[in-house]
Amino acid sequence: MATVLWRAAAAGVVMVGAALLSAQEAADGTGGGPDASALLARVSPSIVIVEHTFRYDKGEAPELDVAGMPYRAAQEEMEQDWAGLITQERPGERLGFVIAPDLVLTVDPLVHGRFLAAVEVRDGDRRIPAAPEAFARAQNAVLLRLAEPLTHAAPIAFDAGAPGPYRAVSGRQGNGRWWLSAESAEGSTYGAIGGPVYHTVDWPSLIVNTEGVGISASFNGGLRVDGSWKAAPVDWDWVSAGELGDVIAAVSTGADAALPRVELRFRSPSGSSESGYGDYGYEDGGEDITEWNGTGVLLDDRRVLVLAKLGPKVTARLEGVRVNLADGREVPASFAGSLREYGALLVTLDEPAAGGVRLATGTLHDFEDRLLVRSQVRVLGESRTAYAWQARLARMTRGFKNRLLGYFGEISAGQLESGDGAEGPMSFLFSPEGELVALPLVVREKVVSQNDWEGWSRADYESTVLGAADLGEILADPRAIDPDNRPLSEEEENRLAWLGVELQAMDPDLARFNGVADLTNGGMTGGIVTFVYDESPAARAGLQVGDILLRLHIDGQPRPLEVEVTQFDMGWGGRFLEALDRIDPEYFDQIPPPWGNAETALTRALTDVGFGTPFTVDVFRDGGLVQPEFVVEEGPAHFGAAPKFKSEAAGLTVKDLTYEARRFFQLSPEDAGVIVAKIEQGEGAAVAGIKPFELIVAVNDAPVRTVKEFEEAIAPGGELRLSIMRMHMGRLVKIRVGE
Repeated sequence: MATVLWRAAAAGVVMVGAALLSAQEAADGTGGGPDASALLARVSPSIVIVEHTFRYDKGEAPELDVAGMPYRAAQEEMEQDWAGLITQERPGERLGFVIAPDLVLTVDPLVHGRFLAAVEVRDGDRRIPAAPEAFARAQNAVLLRLAEPLTHAAPIAFDAGAPGPYRAVSGRQGNGRWWLSAESAEGSTYGAIGGPVYHTVDWPSLIVNTEGVGISASFNGGLRVDGSWKAAPVDWDWVSAGELGDVIAAVSTGADAALPRVELRFRSPSGSSESGYGDYGYEDGGEDITEWNGTGVLLDDRRVLVLAKLGPKVTARLEGVRVNLADGREVPASFAGSLREYGALLVTLDEPAAGGVRLATGTLHDFEDRLLVRSQVRVLGESRTAYAWQARLARMTRGFKNRLLGYFGEISAGQLESGDGAEGPMSFLFSPEGELVALPLVVREKVVSQNDWEGWSRADYESTVLGAADLGEILADPRAIDPDNRPLSEEEENRLAWLGVELQAMDPDLARFNGVADLTNGGMTGGIVTFVYDESPAARAGLQVGDILLRLHIDGQPRPLEVEVTQFDMGWGGRFLEALDRIDPEYFDQIPPPWGNAETALTRALTDVGFGTPFTVDVFRDGGLVQPEFVVEEGPAHFGAAPKFKSEAAGLTVKDLTYEARRFFQLSPEDAGVIVAKIEQGEGAAVAGIKPFELIVAVNDAPVRTVKEFEEAIAPGGELRLSIMRMHMGRLVKIRVGE
C-alpha cells in the first residue's frame, strides 16, 4: 500500500498508528530518509484545522460551489451541505497550512461574505478569528491573517530548491476524524494531448521533501512536470483582499449594466379554454404564462440576449418586451429572433443603451483555476438583486456539439421557461478586467428529445456554463435563428401541422396480433391508421387504413421520433351521447371534446420542427416496411383554433364546425351547423337544456353554417327556435334572448 494513512485528532494533529511503506518504495528510494510516520510527525505541527461557520441571509442558504473543486472526488471529501451544517450548529472544516505564526494557507470556500458568520483557526483549545489577507490568482487558495499568533502550531520552513524525493501531504475526514496521508508527489502522471503534463496529487496538498522541508503547495490537484510548481506559497502571484474588493465592486457595476432585467408580456392563450379542450394535449413548460421576468445580456447598444427558454407555443403569444436598464430607463424592445439551438431570444432596443458587455476571447481552458468574479442575479417579478464575489472554474466537460462547458452555479428550468425567479438565481462569470467569461446558456432540446430521458448525459443534468467566446460564434452563425419560433397573430397562434390521419393507440396485444412487437417496443409505441382524410398529406402519400406508423425520420433531428398515441388522442367517441345526460352541469366546463385532440405529441412535434421540413415515416404494411416521404404542412383549422362567438344574451359560446368535428358527427362539408363549445350556468341556454358539443343547425328554421350566421340570426332577440342535433337525433328548443 503506497499511501501512508494516519489518524489525526481535532486539536492540533496528534499522530496515531504506524507507517506503511511498500517494498517497492524501500527499493526505489521513494521512501528514503525518515519513514513516513516520522515525516508526518515533522509536518503535522504546521497543519491546522480551519473552521468556516455559515449562516442564512435573507432566508437564503449558502450554496456549495463545486466550480473551484478540481475533480469530483474533491466534493465528496469536503462538507457537502452547508445548510445542513447550519442546522447541525457546527462549522465546516478544512485543512490549513501554517505559513507564518499569524498566516494560514487554506482553501477558499468561494462563498459570498454575507453567508459567513465566522472564520476561525483551531489552535489547541483556542479558536482564533481570521480574515482573508490575499487570494492566489492561479489556484483556489486564500491566505488568512489571524487575529493573534498561533501557539500550538509552527510555520513550515520552505526551500523551493531543496532536493527530493517529494511527498504530497493531504488530509480528509472519515469516522469523525481527520486523516492525513503522505504520497509520492511524482507518482501518477497525466498529460493533456497537446497540453500540459502534471503529476497528480490530492487536493489540497502540502508538498515537502522527505526531510519535511516545504517545497510548495497544490490547490488544483496537479504539479507541472517541468518543475515550475516549485515555489514557496508566499512567492505566488497574490491579490490582496482590498484589491480584490475593488475589482469585485468594479465588475459588479459593469455587470449591473450588462445584465438588465427584462420583462416579456404575452397575451392570454386562446382557443384552449372551452370545455376542457387542450388539457390533455402536448404542453410546453410554462405555456400558460402571461408575463416573464428574467435576465438579459446587453450585447451592444441595441441588442439584448434574453435568457428565456420559450417554446413556439409561448413565443407565439409574445406581445411586448421591456428592458430595465441600469440608468433607470425602461426601454421598449422588439423581437428579433429565437435561437434555434439554445434557450434564449434576441430583442432590439428602441433606444440605444450604454454598458454593453465585452465578451472574453479564447476558451474556458484559458481561465482554468484563474481568479474570476461571479455575478449572481435573481429576478423576482419587478425586483432584481445581484451579488458578486470571487470565483474559480476548475471542472469542465464537453457538451452539445463538442462545446466546452464549465460546472458552475445553478441553472433553473423554472426561471428560464416561466420567469419564476423563486426557482433560483443565475450566475455569470467575469474576468477581473470585466469581460464576460461564461454565462448560463442552456441547450434547447431537439423535438425528438423533449420529455425524454434516453438522451441523458452528465452535461445535461449538472449545472454548466458556456464560454462567452462560443456565444459569439453561435450568434454569428447564419442559421442561429429559428424562423418557426416567433410571435404570431391570435389567428395564427393555434396553427398545427398535420398528417391527415386518425390513429389508434398500440398495445401489447395489438402489437403481437399485427406482428410488430419487435418494432414497437412491445406495443409501447406505434399507431394504427383508422381513417385517412381526403386531400391530406397522408392521402397524397398513399397511407391506408390499417397501416401502422412506427417512427418519423425528421430532417435536422438527431434520431427518429417514435409515434406514440394516447387515449386522449383518440377521444371518447360515441360514449359521450349516453354519458352527457348523466354529467352534472357543474362539470360541463371540464368535458373534453368527444373526438380526438388535434394537438397531439406528434402534431405538436411536427409544428415545432417547422413547416416545410422534410421527413419520412416508417410504415408497416402487409408484413413489410414502406417509407413514404412528407413535408411538414399546416393543417386546416381545428376545434381549438376555430372561429367562435359568445352570446351573453343566450349564455353560450359556439364554434365553427372543423374537420375533426365533421368527421365525428359524420357530416359533409355542405351540412349546416355550429357546435356548442361552452354553456354558462343559470343562463338561457342552460335553462333550455342545451349541452356542450351539441349542434345548432338552424335558428327559426333558417340553417346556420358559421358562427357569423348564428350571430346575425339571434341578433333581433325575442323568442327563438333552435334546431338542435346530437349525432343523428334532433329536437327543437325555444329560448328567449334580449336584443
